[in-house]
Amino acid sequence: MINDFYVKYQRFFEKTSVIITIIFAALIFFQFYAVASYLYSTPPSFDGAMNLNVAASFARGEGYGFVYNEFFPFPAQTDGPLILPAAFVFFVAGIDIFNSQLINLIYLALFSFISITLFRCGGASWSICFFGVLVCFSAPGFVELSTGGLGELIVLFWFLSGLVVLSFVIDLKTDEGLKRNLFLLAGALFSMSYLTKVVALLCIFSIGSVFLILILRKIVSWRHALVFFCLIGLKAS
Repeated sequence: MINDFYVKYQRFFEKTSVIITIIFAALIFFQFYAVASYLYSTPPSFDGAMNLNVAASFARGEGYGFVYNEFFPFPAQTDGPLILPAAFVFFVAGIDIFNSQLINLIYLALFSFISITLFRCGGASWSICFFGVLVCFSAPGFVELSTGGLGELIVLFWFLSGLVVLSFVIDLKTDEGLKRNLFLLAGALFSMSYLTKVVALLCIFSIGSVFLILILRKIVSWRHALVFFCLIGLKAS
């Protein structure tokens, strides 16, 4: 009876889904535009300014470190995946408020893209994908922790990128060489997450859960999992 009802109104449901998807996409675009407008004249937070201080020092050729009464030759809190692109922006376009927020804004767009990709890898519809990103944008404190020179969102971007690569392993049955290369790539992406900020270690439980599921479903072996985590350790070190 339910199937008959769905078949009868299938075209209506499909059109409604398309309309809802367009609305969600428009809301995401509006929120992204609002964030970009807000960042145009909003300086970084104190912690973010410490991170961007490293980028400014590196762009000026003073060394890879920050100044706090004296020069400390190491990153303040967040490392290369934020600092190096920010230093490039400072070197090319100069140091001002918007340029200090630009890399975070780019990562915010990349985070939206990789989140949608991960949802699609899980079989979600486009409306669910856009709704998921919209929920992220609407979460309390999301914009503050995603911008201002902070690295929390960047950690999530690289972590989700690694999950997307691992999701492709599920569809592989016989190509061991390609599977091994995907493990290498996923390990590198997870390592980029750790390199960004040590807080990425909190994600190790999620990675372990994913691998446990893959092992129980006999998609990967214990040997692959062991090699994978060894690669994460080597690349992070």
